[in-house]
Amino acid sequence: MTRAEATDPEQRWTDRLHLRALTEADVDAVAVLEHEAGITLIPDPARARQYVQDWASDGMGGWALEHNGQLVGVAGLRFLTFHLRSTWDLWVCITPSGWGRGYALEAAQEALVVAQEHSSRMPVVARTRPQATHAFDLAARAGLVRRKDLDRDDLEVHVTHW
Repeated sequence: MTRAEATDPEQRWTDRLHLRALTEADVDAVAVLEHEAGITLIPDPARARQYVQDWASDGMGGWALEHNGQLVGVAGLRFLTFHLRSTWDLWVCITPSGWGRGYALEAAQEALVVAQEHSSRMPVVARTRPQATHAFDLAARAGLVRRKDLDRDDLEVHVTHW
C-alpha cells in the first residue's frame, strides 16, 4: 500500500515502518519498551493502556512501530487541551536498539500527515523537557517550530501552527 492510499489512521505505512493502532495485546510490551527507553521508572501498563483507549475516545491514539515485523517503538497523537486550544500532542518512543536509525523522525512525520488528514485546523504540539535534546532536535527535524511563549511546567513547546 502506498502512502497516498493509506488514509486509515489506525494502519499506516512509511518507507520502512508499519504503524498500527495499539491493542490490549500490546500493553505489556509497550510498558517494558517505555521503561527500557527511560520514559518511566518502572514498567507502567496503565500508561500504555491509555494509548489503546485513546483510539475510542479521541479517534486517534498510539501506534506500534514495526520494522520487518519487529516492534521498534511506539508513537502517537493524543487529544490535548493546551493553552485553552484543542491540539494533538505528538509523542514518540523508540527502543534503545533502534536509536539512531531514523525511526523516530519517520514516525513523527507520518503522525503529522495523519493529523493533517484528520483535522488540519488543530495544531500539533510536541512538549519536550529541556534536557531531552534528542526530542528537541526531533521536533525541529519533523518541521515543528519552537514557541517559547507557550512553554509551561518546565516543558519546551514546539508546534505545527498556532
